[in-house]
Amino acid sequence: MSPIFNLYKTGEKKATILLYGVIGDTFSEEGVSEKELAEELLEHGDIDELTVRINSPGGLVTAGIAIYNTLKNHKAKKTVEIDGLCGSIATVIAMCGEKRIMNAGTRFMIHNPLTMAFGGIKELEKSIERLNQIKDDVVEIYSSATKLGKEELEKMMDEEPYLKPEEALAKGFITDINKNADMNITNYVQEYINYTNIKKNKKKEDEIVTKEELKVKFPQVYNEVLEEGEKKERERIKKLDDFSNNAIVTNVENAGEIIKNAKYVNVKSLEEVSTEILLNGKIKPVTQEENLIQETTGKDETNPLDFKARVNDAYNLTTIEGSTQMSEDEKRKAFLAAWDEI
Repeated sequence: MSPIFNLYKTGEKKATILLYGVIGDTFSEEGVSEKELAEELLEHGDIDELTVRINSPGGLVTAGIAIYNTLKNHKAKKTVEIDGLCGSIATVIAMCGEKRIMNAGTRFMIHNPLTMAFGGIKELEKSIERLNQIKDDVVEIYSSATKLGKEELEKMMDEEPYLKPEEALAKGFITDINKNADMNITNYVQEYINYTNIKKNKKKEDEIVTKEELKVKFPQVYNEVLEEGEKKERERIKKLDDFSNNAIVTNVENAGEIIKNAKYVNVKSLEEVSTEILLNGKIKPVTQEENLIQETTGKDETNPLDFKARVNDAYNLTTIEGSTQMSEDEKRKAFLAAWDEI
């Protein structure tokens, strides 16, 4: 939850919303999210009395309009309390309340909608048209709450006034001024203490610390995680089985033991096993029977892992007919250079 937006219960069917900060989370993760506010209202269920406390310079128009409509259409009786600055689109949100109260030292600021535009004449003309549409929407909301006419409201928006509580009351933007500020702050602090205690207890109830708790509270998630784990384990075992049948691996004396251990004891992946065999594998010695077969058939049955033999074979290769001839010394240097790169 955003640190500048909170909704907490203050009674059986009472709740308070804090709108402290920029409206909208499009440009800032700490902005007051219209989506989050609506979800919080739904989560808290049946509410008959709702207090909206505002200290905001404004922000994104679309987010502010969404918050205004969400609160305006809620069945609860709504009281808006301005605790600091209520500026720009935050003033539109304030119009949702049947009661709208400003505390001592607060300000109420309205102005024309702003935007950033880029492009040619047509693009700029479209931006101007959109700004006028937004201005008309805002004027209509102000007018429905204050009973001020369109011309007067448009003139005030051009002037961008910072209205004191008495001025805002005279224009109808608010319905009352709270002069008992000390009692107001005391009530707020106590409400917030109660809220934080409720949140702490709720967090403890929602925490899941064991797989048994996950299985009971979220059985579907538990089963999905279990199935995914079993699938990956089957894939791991199959890869190790296929690897154990590789012709080169079968020539490693202790490969079977290494692979079996990786399967069931010290669980390892195929990559980890292949590395261990490369580093710790013991090559099977050539038997007399294998030597006899080689002598009688004339086939080269040299162990593929006998790298010394491979070096000698590579060095003794004759040059290909038609290729550039090299001296014995050049052959040796070329081979050693290639070997170093392996």
